[in-house]
This record gives sequence, structure tokens and C-alpha cells, in this order.
Amino acid sequence: MSGYYPYLLSGLPDLDFEMDLSGFSYEEIYAQVVELLTARDRETLELFLAFGTHREAAAGYLSARDEEDRITWLQETRLPRYQREVFSKSLSSLVFAEEDRAVDMDAEELEAGIVRVLDEAFYKAVLRHGNPFMRKWFEFDGILKNTLVAFAARKQGRSPENDFVEQASAPMLDWIRENMDEGDFGLKQKLSYATEMFEALDRPDVYERERAIDRFRWNMAEEMTSGKDFQLDKVLCYMVKADILRRWQKMDAGAGREYLHEVVSQMRKVNLQGEDA
Repeated sequence: MSGYYPYLLSGLPDLDFEMDLSGFSYEEIYAQVVELLTARDRETLELFLAFGTHREAAAGYLSARDEEDRITWLQETRLPRYQREVFSKSLSSLVFAEEDRAVDMDAEELEAGIVRVLDEAFYKAVLRHGNPFMRKWFEFDGILKNTLVAFAARKQGRSPENDFVEQASAPMLDWIRENMDEGDFGLKQKLSYATEMFEALDRPDVYERERAIDRFRWNMAEEMTSGKDFQLDKVLCYMVKADILRRWQKMDAGAGREYLHEVVSQMRKVNLQGEDA
């Protein structure tokens, strides 16, 4: 197996953060990678990429008309193990952690609630996984996500508690909570990469900030897999980079900037409405 991963990667296109994305196809890359992986490695890759499927999975679960339909949907849909475990619960148990409680919520609220449950279950699964890069990457990813939540909440003058992912970085999340008044949430005392992370976060332009954050993520993935050419870690790193490029392919500089400013505007509007309520 020593030459397996280099052989797989040598057949894929070279990826660069600043590359021309006009001919880039994430779907073709994914299909090529999956075709060449062993069954065990394919299962690991599917878990690694599963976080981005939560909204779609929640919508599929909610599209069932009743409990019987949900059981049928679960039997017929290919899902990672942690998602199957989440969806094996009744709707009331899934949403409220209680059986036989009436669920009086609209579809949007239900979907958001289920996505949060999936988020927590995902981080619980990946942080216990046997693949070292899986654990290391999602420990970093969880810290970054919760730092972004705290950073945005502080700028908007609201509590971040409803948006934190508890399982993502539990010890560091407690540290962030204890140091909410610190400019860097005290993270520069704890993390070797905190300075680079905050250099990205502190950019005033929302589009440039998102670009800087994704470049930071790209660099971290490469750093974590340095010297691991003969391991699955290198394939997972490649897919991290492919996913980043997929995001930016959907947005040229003009459209991307407009979209991101619109998102921030909507977040501020919701926050202001909440304050008035």
C-alpha cells in the first residue's frame, strides 16, 4: 500500500488557492477519488465530508409525512453511522430529547434544530475516529468555527451561546467563554496558530476576510499533512482544498462580495429585530 496514495493523487489535477476555476469540477474530482479508494477508505472519506450534508439530510428526514415514512426513508437512504443514529430517534426525542411531546414548530425551526443535533453528533464521531488527521483537523475546525461564532456575536452585540457547537472543541470553548472580554478570547496563550487566525478575522472587508480565513484553512491542512504522502491523510487534505475551491468557484469577486455583504446585512437585521422584540 506504500505507493497507493501517491498513485491516486498523481492522477488528480494540481490545486492552488489562486488557480483559475473556470475548468474546475469538484464533482469529477470526488468521483475519481471515490472510484480509486478502498471500501474502508471510502467510508472514512464519506464521514470526513459529511458535515456539509446536514441540511440536506434534515430536509430529507422532514419530508416524510409520519414516523412510518421516516423509518422507510432511513432504510432507503445511504447515511453515515452517526446520522443513522440521530435519525433513528422519534421526532420529539430528536428535537426535545423527550418522547411523546407535541412538536409545534415550523419547518424552518425544525430543520435548524435537527442540523444542530447533527453538528454535535458529527464532531463527537470525528473526534473519536481512528484516523489521526481526521481528529486533528476537526479539532482545529471546531475551534475555528466557535471562534468565528464568538467573534461575530461580539461585533453584533449579542450572545453567541445558541450558535456554539459544544462537541466541536469543548475545552477550548470553555476557555473562549471565560475570556469573552479579551480581544483574542485568550487564544493566543493557547494556540500556536492564533495570531494567523486573528489576522484573517480582523480584516474589515467581509469578502477579503472570508478569503483570508479560507487561505488560513488551506495552509493549516497542508501543514498538518506535511510528510504524509503515503497516508490517507494526504487524500483528505486534497479534498479539504477541493471543497474550498468549490465554494469560491460559485462566487466571482463581484458576486461573492455582494453575497457576503448581504448575509452580514441580514444577520444584523435579525439581531436588531430580536433586540426590539
